[in-house]
Parts: sequence; C-alpha cells; structure tokens
Amino acid sequence: MKQPTINFFILTAWGLLLSLVLIAALAVGWELMAWQDFGYRWLHDLIGIAATVDHYGPLNALRPDFHLTSLDERVRLFAVLVEAIHHQGAGLQSVAYFGIDGQKIGLLLTQAEIIHLNDVARLVSRLRPLGWAAMVLALVGSVWIRVGGEILSGRKLLAVAAGGIGLMVALLLMFGAETLFYWLHTVVFPPGHQWFFYYEESLMSMMMQAPDLFGAIALIWAVLVFMAITIWYQLLRRS
Repeated sequence: MKQPTINFFILTAWGLLLSLVLIAALAVGWELMAWQDFGYRWLHDLIGIAATVDHYGPLNALRPDFHLTSLDERVRLFAVLVEAIHHQGAGLQSVAYFGIDGQKIGLLLTQAEIIHLNDVARLVSRLRPLGWAAMVLALVGSVWIRVGGEILSGRKLLAVAAGGIGLMVALLLMFGAETLFYWLHTVVFPPGHQWFFYYEESLMSMMMQAPDLFGAIALIWAVLVFMAITIWYQLLRRS
C-alpha cells in the first residue's frame, strides 16, 4: 500500500523539479541569445528582412529612407534595442538611423514604439530575477534528488514531461501560434498601449519583420532549452 504513495511522491517531486529546470533553461537560453543579439545578423538574411525593408521603407512618410540603411546599420540598431530592453529602456528616445554614407537620416522610434519597448523592458526586468531564482532552486532540487531521491530513466522522464508538452502542442494546434502570440500581448501589456505596428508605419516592426523574426527566435530558443535540459539530465545521472 505504501509503494504507490512513494512513487507518486517521487513523480510529483520530479514534476516540480522539471518545471524549475524548464524555467531555468528558458532563462539561460534567453541570456545566451541576448548576448548574441538574438542572431539578428544571420536571421536578417535567412527570413528575407532586406526585401521587406526595400518594399516598405519607401512607404513610411514619417520615418523616411530606411531602405537606404545597410545591413550593418540594422544590426547596430537591433543591438541598441536589445541593450535598451535589458536596461529599463534607457536611450530609446535618441536612437537614430544613418544611411550608407554615414549621414544621420532621423530618429528610429515613434512615441508609441518607445512606450511599447518600455513595457517590454519592464517585463524583462521582472522576469529575469525569476529565471535566476529558478536556477538556484533547480540546483538545490537536483542535489536533493541526487542524494535522497530516485533518478528517473529517460523514458520515465519523458512520461512526466509529456503532459506539459502535450498541453502546449494542443494549444498551438487548437488556436495557432500567431493567435496565441497576439493573445499573450493583450495579457502582458497594459491596456491602451499599442503593441501592433504595420510595416509601413513602423521602422521597428519593419526591421524585425514581426512576427516572423520572433518565430525564428522562438525556434532557436526551443533548441537551446532542449540542449540545456539534456545537459542537465546527463550531468545529474553521472554525478
């Protein structure tokens, strides 16, 4: 009669530990991508951002001639935005873009975009400490499991994780990735703050080819998370 209780306890503990490890892996993946500016230079060519800029750049009357910028300039601008959202939105008002000749063309962001990026910066500043806390708790939990618990086999580990993975897949299939992406924006950002921007009205949205760039980043993030969890599990088994 006691054995099922013990097994249930172990599985529950592993479920909690996996949740912490997942959050920690997401945090590690985010920090690695941010360190490399989310691979923007590579993704710029991979998803065809240049063609988007060439098409929509001339249509923006408020922020003209963005199609005259170089790849290096767009990479620089993206890096500046990444830096800003990790430092409470500092400097967003003064971000300027320059032509191939090195001459300043104008300011990159509209007021609505600055407000949105400040919202993003606040969100990042709130979530990053949770990621670091998850790393510490995951480490403590891993030591506890290793010393006094049972190391699950790879098959059992997948069984524990299958529920969460199945739920995420079901949501994606039911609603679609883009629909969920937009819904999350309505949840995490303040009401009345604009977060959707048309390419011909927003250099920020244009140079990111949103949401395509975010989808590509999400795929890279998923790979990094999978790698981090795999490395963690292998180290746990060998320690």
